Amino acid sequence: MLQFPETQHNSRSNLREVPTIQTNTLAAVGHVVANYPDTAADHVDSIAAHLDADAKRARNNAAGFLADIAQEHPADVITYVTELANRLDDPNIQARINASIALLQAGEANPDAVRDQHQHLEDALTDSSPDVRANACTLIANAHAPVPKEKLRDLRANDPNEAVRDRAARALQRLTDE
Repeated sequence: MLQFPETQHNSRSNLREVPTIQTNTLAAVGHVVANYPDTAADHVDSIAAHLDADAKRARNNAAGFLADIAQEHPADVITYVTELANRLDDPNIQARINASIALLQAGEANPDAVRDQHQHLEDALTDSSPDVRANACTLIANAHAPVPKEKLRDLRANDPNEAVRDRAARALQRLTDE
């Protein structure tokens, strides 16, 4: 379904269209997957292959797809925890947000796999996006990731975003209560 075979292109316009076709295909199918995650569960490998696409929208859509699929099939997506964690450093904010959501969903299947990505999670605590920072707090707590609690305390006290402060507080509570 979402495979883009390597082909010979005889014109420059075809070469420029490949990322657009890739992006548009992922976007169109994304509307279906968001409502019916089971429809793409058999295509996780093909979707995950686009996490490293040159086109930022293709990366965004691939991470978003995986987040949608992970709602119903977290064990199928957790296989790509490293690739998703790498997207937490993506230059595009939407790719980072989508990757953090996919990690939240998939992390339920294997918190240990997420815990192994603790450096990416720690780095995400300073992301420009409050969504990424908030999700990183939750991921750290859910996975009991070895991230210095001082970083969470700082967010709880000083983050400009109320949701981030709340999630940091909940993460600290969960990490100290258990």
